[in-house]
Amino acid sequence: MDGLQTAKTMACYSSAPALTAFLAEAFGTFALAFVVFALTSDQNKQAQGLFIPPIIIGSAVALIIAVIGPLSGASLNPARELGPRLILKLFGWSSAVAFKQLGLYAGAAVLGAVSGGFVVDKFLYAKEDNDNLGGSYDGRP
Repeated sequence: MDGLQTAKTMACYSSAPALTAFLAEAFGTFALAFVVFALTSDQNKQAQGLFIPPIIIGSAVALIIAVIGPLSGASLNPARELGPRLILKLFGWSSAVAFKQLGLYAGAAVLGAVSGGFVVDKFLYAKEDNDNLGGSYDGRP
């Protein structure tokens, strides 16, 4: 086995085209961040005090891994990628092997998580900006 083949046992290396892996990781992280932010938001009055959100989040992680795992390995987290790659480097793999595709996985995760949080904040739990209405509008006709 060459170095890359054994490195694949510890970290995610996609054999799919880079764009496919990037889009899969970005979508997966977007979906996970969307679910987590939507369920744990202070504005989500229905889920407060219930044990249901952890079950839904765990189910979402399982579903996301089942869908994007075959395409990219389903890293979903830059820290999950960096740790194994540092161990690979520590135990003698070259930097070219150990850190190959790290930018793809880290960049996709950051883009997906920020996008998921943005959608929840700006669209799902958006509040009307009363300051722009020029007064103290209370919503009554």
